[in-house]
Amino acid sequence: MEIKKTKQKSDTKCQQNEFQCANDKCIALNLECNHKKDCDDNSDEIGCHCQEFQCLNEKCIESKYVCDGLNQCGDGSDESQCSNPTTVKTQLVSSKPVICGYADFKCNNDKCIRYTQRCNGQNDCGDNSDESSCIGFCKNSNGGCDHICEYDPKNGVQCSCYLGFKLDSNRQSCIDINECSSRPCPEHCTNEYGSFKCGCNPGFQLQDDQRTCVDIDECASNINLCEQQCINQVGSFNCTCFSGYLYKNKVCEDINECEINNGGCAEKCINTIGSFICSCNWDGHKMLKDNTSCEDIDECADGSSKCDHFCKNTDGSFECSCQPGFYLDHDGKKCVDVNECHVGTPGCLGNCINTKGSYICKCAEGYRSINNETSCEDVNECEILNGGCSHRCENTKGSYICKCREGYTARDHSSFTCNDKNECEDNPCEGTCTNYIGTFECGCETGFQLVAQVKCQDIDECMSTELNKCEHTCVNIPGSYFCTCRDDYILHSDKMSCKKSVASIGCQRTAINIKEISSSGWDNVLDGWGWQVSLNIDFTHFTTPRFNCMGILVSEEFILITGHCLRFSDDIKIPPQIILVSLGSYTFGFYDNENNIHASEIIYHPTLDLALIRMLEKPTISNQIQPICLPQTVHDVDISQDKEIIVVTWLPDHASLRHIVAKIVKHECCEQDIKINQENLVNQSLCIQFNKTEFHLPMSGSPILGISREVSNQTDQKWLLTGILIRGSYHPDVELVSTKSCVGYYKAVMFVDWIRNITLN
Repeated sequence: MEIKKTKQKSDTKCQQNEFQCANDKCIALNLECNHKKDCDDNSDEIGCHCQEFQCLNEKCIESKYVCDGLNQCGDGSDESQCSNPTTVKTQLVSSKPVICGYADFKCNNDKCIRYTQRCNGQNDCGDNSDESSCIGFCKNSNGGCDHICEYDPKNGVQCSCYLGFKLDSNRQSCIDINECSSRPCPEHCTNEYGSFKCGCNPGFQLQDDQRTCVDIDECASNINLCEQQCINQVGSFNCTCFSGYLYKNKVCEDINECEINNGGCAEKCINTIGSFICSCNWDGHKMLKDNTSCEDIDECADGSSKCDHFCKNTDGSFECSCQPGFYLDHDGKKCVDVNECHVGTPGCLGNCINTKGSYICKCAEGYRSINNETSCEDVNECEILNGGCSHRCENTKGSYICKCREGYTARDHSSFTCNDKNECEDNPCEGTCTNYIGTFECGCETGFQLVAQVKCQDIDECMSTELNKCEHTCVNIPGSYFCTCRDDYILHSDKMSCKKSVASIGCQRTAINIKEISSSGWDNVLDGWGWQVSLNIDFTHFTTPRFNCMGILVSEEFILITGHCLRFSDDIKIPPQIILVSLGSYTFGFYDNENNIHASEIIYHPTLDLALIRMLEKPTISNQIQPICLPQTVHDVDISQDKEIIVVTWLPDHASLRHIVAKIVKHECCEQDIKINQENLVNQSLCIQFNKTEFHLPMSGSPILGISREVSNQTDQKWLLTGILIRGSYHPDVELVSTKSCVGYYKAVMFVDWIRNITLN
């Protein structure tokens, strides 16, 4: 163990937890007196106090290493005074004598202190022996000495140096001694500050005397320097491989002997790790005694083939074969009888009896035996008395069939007699069927005519002047027809003549010129669409009623509108008392004949998103205010795909009405909108497409108009209500400017009967 030095130089530049070397280098405090030269000048190991044994070079070692025959100090001081090593070691351990270092001062009380602490004016020994006989020369800056200052009354101040140093020419400074100049090491010497170190060439290691170099036996280590064999050499080693291997790139690679002349093998060479083996290519060959050549084994001659019938030797093997009527079993040796009756005998058309190596054919009824009873041929029964058939005889394999002429059928499956066939039992006619002997005749129901003898075609009564009894309009249907009447008329009880409707006031007829209406639309004109109305919310605190939705005048008293327009929310409906209906306007302004009437009642459709509003009073009917024309049947308006129709709607700013052209398209365009799917509108609606680059999405409640087709004269044609837009702008789920180009609308035929039932009562 060691006791750390207690004092550093007074002009320290290091931190409190650091040690300052003599060359002013700073190291960690715990590195002082740790037996290692952490300071380049070794000053961190000088003046260290030992509790066991201190060498002359101030190195501390344990007492057990004193006088053990080994130079543990490095300067030989642990072995220099050993006449009886055991005695000395025992004495040192038991009495623990204090031997101060070369650069230390031994006090009278055996305490060791740094020599520089003597005569410094402080009682470092404790018995003041370090301050006795001091005249004061060494107290002042250590007498100018680098290392050790001693005062001699005769010679004055004498400077000396620590081990490994010598006095410079000024007799005060200490300079390092280059011990390597005297070549103390056999191979390499490295001079160090105050000391030196010996080193060895690669492949050698330094002995415990720190001087001698001996060879390192790399092969004796457990480093596994070589993959297989290691041969030690002076200062180095060599790696070699076992037989059958090649040393390459520090690795033993297997030599493939088979790559060189096939390893000397006659047939097959098999390389193994470190060697090779010769073998024969086939199991039917055997290796000769030279272990390189092969010869064929004659399995037929030595009886090892064990063939049932015949054996043929082949190179490296053999082949077994069988007599006719036998086949070789899956083991390739045993012969098994062929059961020709199981595998099939094409010529045997009767009962097949297997025999060993052959078979016998017993012919069935309708066949006769040929080719030594190994095959049969058919007997043609029709050659003798027509087979007994009354009409036709048809020979078949092993038998014959009696067939009847067209219009007749056999009495039963075994009968030779033909009776009349009732073709009507198979229902060959689309209409009625009448059976006759050997034939039949088709007929049709009233309203149909016979075509191609069996088909019935509908008669278009409307095209016949004799059959068409309608006073106004004739509508053909399969097998019949029905009559309809023009607006303001209803059918008489005879279902053909028309009479004036008491409740009807007529509907607006507007000139039809669809070519003048573009996809971007045209602004409406006065008297253009007299059935178009606006619904406003009339709160008492509003100066002007607030526009809410579009509506359609369908009679003198009722307005058709979408149901969602009459709700503040899903749960709160708008009361009729605050609904103000504006009729006769086509812009946001007011006109002479405009009517503004409050609602009195709201009637909601039971299943569709529609409602009828009853007004408190009837409006004044004029060119500006007229009900829309409603279709009578599904045939009144052409709503086929790609058909162009008219949509009348308010512009987004409500400044004016506009009518635009849209096209009827497939439902898939609307079904992309999940809202349409949720309302299951496929069967109740059609889908129309707008040119979205030119026009905003029309409002909910906008009417869809189609041209009537019940008359051929274009001047008598009129616009009919085809449907009503259900999911346009002002719908709670649709923004004013929507990205949709396709919108679904209710077909008018789905709700016109509901309108008539309410408006005519």
